[in-house]
Amino acid sequence: MDIGSIKFTSNAQLHHYGDTQYTWERIDTTHYESWNGLIREVSTRLYGEPTATLKATSFTMWLPMSLNASFDYNFENKFYLNTALVLNAPLFNGNYVPRPSILSVTPRYETRNFEAALPLSIYQWQYPRVGLALRFYYFTIGSDYLTSLLGFHDFNGTDIYFSLKMNIEKGSCKKRRRIGPCGTPERNFPWSK
Repeated sequence: MDIGSIKFTSNAQLHHYGDTQYTWERIDTTHYESWNGLIREVSTRLYGEPTATLKATSFTMWLPMSLNASFDYNFENKFYLNTALVLNAPLFNGNYVPRPSILSVTPRYETRNFEAALPLSIYQWQYPRVGLALRFYYFTIGSDYLTSLLGFHDFNGTDIYFSLKMNIEKGSCKKRRRIGPCGTPERNFPWSK
């Protein structure tokens, strides 16, 4: 998933910092009007020149590539179990934003107008997470990281998502009972004969 790259050429800068040490006293009293001013100051203090860290004015970033696999099982009584695996897959060398690896198991109860899911996941192979998602008719709201709000560990973020599903021109079979339950096959599927 997400195999590709983006090339930044407008107002782009690639800087490199390494093999240096510096104690910057009273850094909390400095003020800058732009990022460029800050970057030039840091470069001057670390390397003696304002442009010493600048390596290029364009660069390429790889997309956060991953290998994904999922499986969904229906117990035939409105209960389902989904498992999903997302593996970070940096296939190329260079700049990229790593995608976190996640393994999840999500039991859910699903009817036509209601759904409740409890995603249980391991984030980056070491951080357990518990979430909750609820769907009422066409509206879904949920989080994959409710444990962030329960105080089990230091708070460093949370998530919330929602969706609204709209069916366009889905129709109703009840309106076509004169021809058959849902019209003729030719009317429903133009390729059937």
